[in-house]
Amino acid sequence: MADTDVDREPVAGLSAASSCIRISLCLPATASSTATSLASNPATSSQELLTFRPVFTHQCFPEECLKGWRPMIDAESEAGIVYRSWKRSADTSNNICNADGELHPSFTNHQRRDNNNYNRIDVHVKLAPSCSTCKIEIKTSNSEDISVDEIDVPAWKKMKANPLEQLPIRGSQMDERMDINDILQRLSVAVPPILSVHVNGGRFGGWNSSMKTEKKTMNFQYLDQPIGRIVKSYLRKINKSKAEAKFVITMAEGTEKEASDYQESIQKLARWFIESADDIDLSGNSDNREDGGGYWSVLYLFREHSVCHGEDNDTVEHIVRYSLAGYLTLFHFHAPFKRPEPGIILRVCQAIIFPPYQRAGHGSDMLHSVYEYAEKYAPEGSKIVEVNVEDPAPGFIALRNCVDYSRFSKLVAATPEITDSRPGVTEKDFFSPLSEETFVKITILLKITKRQAQIVHEMYTLEQLMKWRQQTLDASNENCRDSIQDMETQYRLMIKKSLRALRKEELGACSGGKEEQKALLEQWFQETLAHYCKLLRIR
Repeated sequence: MADTDVDREPVAGLSAASSCIRISLCLPATASSTATSLASNPATSSQELLTFRPVFTHQCFPEECLKGWRPMIDAESEAGIVYRSWKRSADTSNNICNADGELHPSFTNHQRRDNNNYNRIDVHVKLAPSCSTCKIEIKTSNSEDISVDEIDVPAWKKMKANPLEQLPIRGSQMDERMDINDILQRLSVAVPPILSVHVNGGRFGGWNSSMKTEKKTMNFQYLDQPIGRIVKSYLRKINKSKAEAKFVITMAEGTEKEASDYQESIQKLARWFIESADDIDLSGNSDNREDGGGYWSVLYLFREHSVCHGEDNDTVEHIVRYSLAGYLTLFHFHAPFKRPEPGIILRVCQAIIFPPYQRAGHGSDMLHSVYEYAEKYAPEGSKIVEVNVEDPAPGFIALRNCVDYSRFSKLVAATPEITDSRPGVTEKDFFSPLSEETFVKITILLKITKRQAQIVHEMYTLEQLMKWRQQTLDASNENCRDSIQDMETQYRLMIKKSLRALRKEELGACSGGKEEQKALLEQWFQETLAHYCKLLRIR
C-alpha cells in the first residue's frame, strides 16, 4: 500500500473484512408488521432492512480480512469500485490505474480451493431496532465443510472479558482459514449481545442456546420509550426519499441506570465507525460528580415508528415505538484554572450517526443541541464554559466548523459591534488578526475554543472577501483584476501566517529547508481554502 494510503481515512466496503460484513437495522416495512412477529421471527416477518458496511474492522480483524475467506462475488466487485473511487478521490494527476481487478491490499491474505475458486463468505449482522441485541446470519460458498454443531460447549461460556485474548495468534500463511467460531468470537467485540447464529440456514452450535436465561429480559424489539429526556423533535426525510419520519433527540445522564445499561449494550458498535473506539462505563463516575470529578452523559438520536399491535383486525392498534439512529457521548470535567473563566468543560468523545441516516442534517441538529445544553446547564451554580471535541475525524471537523460558523454568523447579526469596527475589505488591516479581547469575547459567548474562534473568523473574512469580489466584478471597475488579486494575496498571507504558528513543529521538522517549508505551507493553504469554500458553498 502506498504511504499516502496509510494516512487516509478508509470508507465503508473498502477492505476485505468490510466487504465480507453487512450490518442491517431491522425495522418494519409497513404499519401492518406487528411488534410481536418481529420479535418472534424477524427473518419471516414484514420488515425493512437498512443495510450498510463497516468502515473500520481492525479491532476485530487486525489484518482487515477474514483469513482464508473472500467476500461473495458481487461484494468483491463492489469493493473494487469503492477502492478505485477512494484512490481517485485523493489523486489530482489522473494517474490512477482503473483496472477492473484492482482491490485493497487487504485482499492478499486469502486461501484458494483446489479448483482455483475462492472460499467466499457473507456475514450479516442483523441489529434489533433498539440495537441492544443482534442476530447473525452467515453464508459460505462451500457449505459442505461447515458443521452447524462444531462446538459441544456453547461458545459464550468459553469467552473471556476480551474474547480475542483466547484466540490463537495466526501467522500470515495463505493456507490457513479462520473457522466460524473464531469469526464469531471476533465479531462479538463489536456487536451487541448475540441472540442467535445461523450458518447456511442452519443453527450454529451453542450460540443459539447461549442466552436462554437472558432471553426473558433480552429481545429483538423496539424501545417502548426513548432513553433520557426529549430535548428536540423534528421531521426528516429518509434515504433521500420523499417519505418523512419523526426523530427525537434525548439527553441521558450517565448516573441513570437505564441509560448506563442501554449504553453498555450498544457501545461496541462504535468500533465499526471510530478508529480508536473503546467502551466507557457511564455509571463508573457517578461518585465523581459530587467530588468535583468527571462524569458522562449521552445525547441519543431515535427514530419514531408507528407499529400495529394486535392479533386480528378487531383488536389491532397503533403504538409508538423507537429505534436507535445515533448518539454522542459527552464527558464533563472541571477546569478550575481555565482562563478567562473557570468552570466545566464539555467534551464530545464519540459521535455516531448510522449510515442510513447520514447526510440528512442529524449531526448538525445534535451538535446544536449540545451547545443549547451547554447554555442552559447550571447545576448548583456551576456552568459549562467550553465545548470541545476529542480527536475528531475529518467528517466531524467539517460538521463542527459548519455549526460553529452558523452560530458565529448569528452572533454577528445579534452583536454587530464584534465586526462593525473592522475596516473594509480593501483596507490592509482587514486581514489582520482580531484583537485578543475580541477573540476572548467570541470564545465566551459561543463556548468554543480559541482555535475554533480563529477558524470562524477566517471563514467570515473569506466570505466577506468573496462578496466584495463579486460586487467588484459586477461593477466592472477599471483595474479590478489587479485589486482582486491584491486582496486574495492578503488573505493567502493571513492564512499562511496562522498555519505557520499552528503547525510550527511540522515545519521545523522539514529536512528540505525553506523551499520545503514553502511548499508545505502552500499545500496546507490550498487544503484550508478548499475546506472553507466547501463549507461556505463558494465555487
